[in-house]
Amino acid sequence: MADPLIIIRYLRHTLASKTKYGIHSPFIYDYVTLVLNDNNLYAEYKIAEEIRKEMLTRNEKIMVSDFGTGGQKMAEYPKKISAIARNSSKTAKYGRLLHRMVKYYKPATILELGTSLGISSIYMASASRESRLITLEGCPNIASIAEANFIKAGMDRIEIVTGKIDDHLETVLHGSERPDFVFFDANHRLEPTLKYFDLCKKHSSENSIFVFDDIHWSSGMEKAWETIVRDERVTLSVDLFWMGVVFFRKGTVKQHFNLSF
Repeated sequence: MADPLIIIRYLRHTLASKTKYGIHSPFIYDYVTLVLNDNNLYAEYKIAEEIRKEMLTRNEKIMVSDFGTGGQKMAEYPKKISAIARNSSKTAKYGRLLHRMVKYYKPATILELGTSLGISSIYMASASRESRLITLEGCPNIASIAEANFIKAGMDRIEIVTGKIDDHLETVLHGSERPDFVFFDANHRLEPTLKYFDLCKKHSSENSIFVFDDIHWSSGMEKAWETIVRDERVTLSVDLFWMGVVFFRKGTVKQHFNLSF
């Protein structure tokens, strides 16, 4: 469950947010005008949204293995597929943003930590047919549904790795090309988030883009986000409240932006 103080955090974020007219970084200005505020209704959006619509109608239960609940051991419990689609998948607004980011920056390799039902994966993969997308999912039953969704969506080129992320991330990073675009949407706690960031950062370049989900979801996630923003290799950071985006561009003065979205 999200921290009840999230409403206060949201109000604080809104008051501190800038518009594009208050941005003095040309790179971030382009990000806002050409990506964030791109209102085109791309045909590819429908691919992911049709899958979401189908998942929302599926009321059968599956056993869910959850590594991100905050306890020391994995939690297992039955959950409706429709509830997973409703509560664990990114909304269309943010799925479309991920799509636009991939379409604009055209990363060669995309890495996603936390597949869920594969909806975000499909948003990203449909934006660039040339990009390689590797996604990691801890729960085998959820991964199986995601894999079926990739086939339905014509995205069977998406590579899915099933199992605890802690057991597989380093192997994936060493065995794949340098990840240009990483979406962190797995274990929403302080220590795992920073651990995954540090591992991925070692394989990043100045053109890498890291996107973090639910950065204000809890006090622990806020601390993780603040640590990431302060990292010496991060030069530009964008707080969209529900998501955070960091860039590693060299020769750029370190700047942070709170933006309404």
